[in-house]
Amino acid sequence: MPQKMTILRRELEAGESLSFDDGRVVITMEEKSGRKARLKIQIHSAIAVDKPRMAANGIFPEKAIASAKKVQ
Repeated sequence: MPQKMTILRRELEAGESLSFDDGRVVITMEEKSGRKARLKIQIHSAIAVDKPRMAANGIFPEKAIASAKKVQ
């Protein structure tokens, strides 16, 4: 059975952080330029990090690779 996911949206300024799971995950926005932001993500060593199933832009990685091959 899939786990229920929670969606959280926050606006941060450079230098501000979000903390999760009693500090086991800390996300800090280091800088912002135009539409890009540099994030520092500190994760406790016991937490597994997976590849996302879908990219942030909504394109599945397999489709992005196929599209890139067509352009070449």
